[in-house]
Amino acid sequence: MVRKHGQVAEQQIALSNQTTLPRDNFIYLRTVPRASPGVMQLSSIVAQAGGLPEPFSEDDLNAMRTVEDSAGALTWAEWTDGAGTTCVLALRRMTVRERVLPAGAGALDMMMRNCVRGSAHDALEPATPGYVMVPASAQLTRGTPQRSLSPLAAPTP
Repeated sequence: MVRKHGQVAEQQIALSNQTTLPRDNFIYLRTVPRASPGVMQLSSIVAQAGGLPEPFSEDDLNAMRTVEDSAGALTWAEWTDGAGTTCVLALRRMTVRERVLPAGAGALDMMMRNCVRGSAHDALEPATPGYVMVPASAQLTRGTPQRSLSPLAAPTP
């Protein structure tokens, strides 16, 4: 599902949920206008995505971890039921250094809730560089507008 609000486009992508936990796993993406990329505001993206997804609470946000990889900073909170199910709430801001952006965007914010039977490493997989990075074509010259079918799709020629 993709929709547009003024200069901001947003997309929600459903992920499979093989656990007994309620609600869907998802990736929520929103574009950030080129004129105001700034720093990603956690409260803003959570509110735009429809609130804090279960099973996470405000307390979990105080224990978030961050790692840097080739797609930038990945920040996440982890929840486990102690019986093999792990959920992550992951956040990432990507710029043109990490991926092709839709026209007019200065950045792309991502929020993901993913619950799996396994580890946090397993749950974070859809937010890893191999899944989220879409490098610009080497044939594009600097300053040439880049297009993508959607915030997560590969670029079109």
